[in-house]
Amino acid sequence: MNRAISISSVQRILQNPFYCGIFKFNGEIYQGSHEPIISKKIFESAQQVMSDRGKKNRRRKNEFAFLGLMKCGACGCSITAEKQKGHNYYRCTKKKIACPEKYLREENLLEQIKAFVQKASLSDKWAGNMLTELSKEKEQIQKEGNSFVQNLQAQKSAVEQKMDKLLDLFIDGQGITSEEYRNKKAKLINEKMDIEQEMRDFEQKGNNRLEPMERMILESKQAKILLSQDNTVDFRQFLKNIGSNFVLKGQTLGFEAKTGWRVLLQNQSFPDWRRKWESNPQTAF
Repeated sequence: MNRAISISSVQRILQNPFYCGIFKFNGEIYQGSHEPIISKKIFESAQQVMSDRGKKNRRRKNEFAFLGLMKCGACGCSITAEKQKGHNYYRCTKKKIACPEKYLREENLLEQIKAFVQKASLSDKWAGNMLTELSKEKEQIQKEGNSFVQNLQAQKSAVEQKMDKLLDLFIDGQGITSEEYRNKKAKLINEKMDIEQEMRDFEQKGNNRLEPMERMILESKQAKILLSQDNTVDFRQFLKNIGSNFVLKGQTLGFEAKTGWRVLLQNQSFPDWRRKWESNPQTAF
């Protein structure tokens, strides 16, 4: 029998450190021998998000959830808010010109935001398939990385051997002058330092290029939970995570989608998303 998973059950799953490669036994933390599903950094970020959402948000009198988020799309002024007859309304401050923009009720604004969140959400099946593909790609990158590092190590060893031979020739006085020795030694040292720098750069880079995509997929899964909770504070935060430069014009919310989210919001498929990401992960979206 298929039964829906409760929000509390989902939270317990997300709080299980087993998924990032560690586990608790008799009150102690151990590093497991299993392959982590997500990175420790992403796991800790998820804990922080859940902790922040778990805090009670004391709502002050006339506190407006989306105040300070938007600008007027017609004149560029700030958007202010006020309460009338039990409802919150957002409008242009009209400080620059006699702006013709009309009021927008918070309930109507929230419906527009929910539509964006719905577009940015992924089904469990899609998210699962995408995470599986990323896992396979990580394994391939790891294999290629090991081969790449081994090649650099071999190059470094070859340079060090040349330096040893050069020193032996110089010490034995086998037809090499001091100037020739210094010049050749300097060239080999520079070559060795370049190889070592390439190794450090590769080690720092690691698998980082896939982490933003993985983080997006996990965040998009959380969008469904967000839609079920109907928390305006969380909606505002999610909106800021996926976009910037929010404007209100013609009683319609608009914004620029951040890296990666644009494809989801345009209802494009994962192959398109992946292709654009791989072509240029920083600017493709």
